[in-house]
Amino acid sequence: SIDCCKSYSAVNSLRLSCGLPKVADITKECRFDFNTTEFVSSVCNASHLATNEEYMCSGYWPGSSSNNSSFIEEDLLCLWYHLRHKTTGTSERNLIESLQEISFDNDRVNLTCWVYINFRFSS
Repeated sequence: SIDCCKSYSAVNSLRLSCGLPKVADITKECRFDFNTTEFVSSVCNASHLATNEEYMCSGYWPGSSSNNSSFIEEDLLCLWYHLRHKTTGTSERNLIESLQEISFDNDRVNLTCWVYINFRFSS
C-alpha cells in the first residue's frame, strides 16, 4: 500500500502507470506482453506495483505461485475447467496447442511460456 495516502476512496487519489517488470497476460484469444501495473499517489507521488491480489480482483490469476511473470485470464481457466471435466480425452497439451494456433491467427506472440503454466490447480 501507499503509506502517505490514508484514503483510496478519494476521487483521483491514484493514477495508473507502467512498472518496469514485464508480464504476460494469457487469454482465450492470445498472449499479451506488457509492463506490470503501478499505482501512483496523486497526493505524494509514492507508488507500488500491483499485487497478485489486485490482479486477481481484476480477473487475472498468477500462472505460478512463485513467479509473477504471467497471469491467466479467469475466463480461460473456466474454459479449461469445463473442457477437462466435460470433454473426454481433452488434454492440457491439446488446449495449449489450440491456444497457440489462435494466437498465431491473431498475429500474436508465441505461447511457449505455456509449458511453464500449470492448470492442474483448477480441478
